[in-house]
Amino acid sequence: MPRRRKRGQKKSRTPKIGMTMTTGGGDKEDTDRVDRISSLPIDIIRRIHLSLPRVDAVRTSVLSQRWRTIWASHPKIYLNEEDFGAEFSVFMDKDEVDFSKYCDGEREKRKAFLTYLQKSLDIRHKYFEHVDTFFLQMTVENASAESLVKKWIDFALKKKVKTLHISLKSRYGKRFDLCNIAFIAATLVDLRIEYCQISNCSFILPTLSSLCLVDVFIEDNDFKDLLAGCPGIEQLRITLYSKKLPNMVVSNPTLKLFGLYYPSFNGKVLIESKHLESLEFSFSRKFMWDIEITSRTTVGNLRLRGVNDQDRTLTHFINEFPLLEILVISDCSNLQNLYLSQRNLSSFEMYHVDEVEVRIDAPKLKSLEYAGGLALFPGIEASKELEFVRFYLNPEMLNDGWYIWLRNILECFAHAKHLSLICQSEQAIIFPDELAEVLLPTINDLKNLEIRIDSFAATSQQILDGFVWILPGLKTLSLTLGSITKVIEFPQWG
Repeated sequence: MPRRRKRGQKKSRTPKIGMTMTTGGGDKEDTDRVDRISSLPIDIIRRIHLSLPRVDAVRTSVLSQRWRTIWASHPKIYLNEEDFGAEFSVFMDKDEVDFSKYCDGEREKRKAFLTYLQKSLDIRHKYFEHVDTFFLQMTVENASAESLVKKWIDFALKKKVKTLHISLKSRYGKRFDLCNIAFIAATLVDLRIEYCQISNCSFILPTLSSLCLVDVFIEDNDFKDLLAGCPGIEQLRITLYSKKLPNMVVSNPTLKLFGLYYPSFNGKVLIESKHLESLEFSFSRKFMWDIEITSRTTVGNLRLRGVNDQDRTLTHFINEFPLLEILVISDCSNLQNLYLSQRNLSSFEMYHVDEVEVRIDAPKLKSLEYAGGLALFPGIEASKELEFVRFYLNPEMLNDGWYIWLRNILECFAHAKHLSLICQSEQAIIFPDELAEVLLPTINDLKNLEIRIDSFAATSQQILDGFVWILPGLKTLSLTLGSITKVIEFPQWG
């Protein structure tokens, strides 16, 4: 039986969630019920949505009608089947598909995601005014999923989307066919399409400035229609794994950046633009591409990766850009000699190359970064404005040749204002005692040095005794061992 309340005892009241209770003086009880969750400002609610995982952000719509409305009218839409536990990466390519991972659990997760897509679309049709960003990543398995994808794309385009990223695959490794879709938007500035096939689409995108195609199947005529529909494009990046575009022509007068990445076949590209500023080429070493550029005098930024210099044309190719300011070279094969004659070059980076001799005639060079084999830099002393030099030291063998090379590097770059050496182990920089006479004479011009060692067994004093002796003119040493950094100043004797 329920307990009887004693005479004069008031019934207790427990405030409900989302309510506040205030009690006045005496026996008067004043209950002021305020839904503080619903009364939060829109900006605060949207910040909460952005800070939560997307699935949890959607669940907040059950808190109140106002939260549901705000979520449904959020200008940034992210739809990703991975948020529902499905493995999008399983279906990378037809030759890489692992069907053993496609189990009933995956099917149920994708079914739940499709249900979410449909409900979200229905709700947003009621509340949405415009879309700022739309991102969709999913595996399209059947006709209903295909229809839903096209409805979402059409919805985003009609709602004045500015950024549109779609990444779609089919169950059996085939690209999702973006067929007969009208890409018409007067506000779109950033378009990224991944793993799709583009066919018979129409493009009217007058404000588009950035276009990125990743592993997209597209025929030459469709590619021309695409570029023609983007008259103001400034950045174009293409990753090619198919042979649909062996002869590519890019003719956009407003183009400033062009990037071609990892084509799996031989081909040719012609780039026509009077305002071209940056070029990025990444190859897989075994494929050759003929590159023709009508205007080279405007290019200031050149990045090359995976170039095969078997025919010894890399030097000539680089020096055909007379106004380069930034040059990055990495993972190039058969590279033996590189001569750079660049009057405006201010930054040069080279990574993962074999032993090479690099001659640089660049009076305005201010920064240099290197990681790779035992490269030589004869004549680098002439670059008087050199300020920042960084070497990543990862020797394959700790032999006499390594330490002699390191001593020569210290001497070549002694005139730089800041020289940094980064290595995995202190053994890469501690000179063996038996090489002391071979490494003479000492290097007197190096004044400031930074050393960073990730894993170490030696003490700071052991490193000083085994390395700094060859630098009698050193003024300051910034020594980082793991996560601890100390700055050591050396006395100068007049």
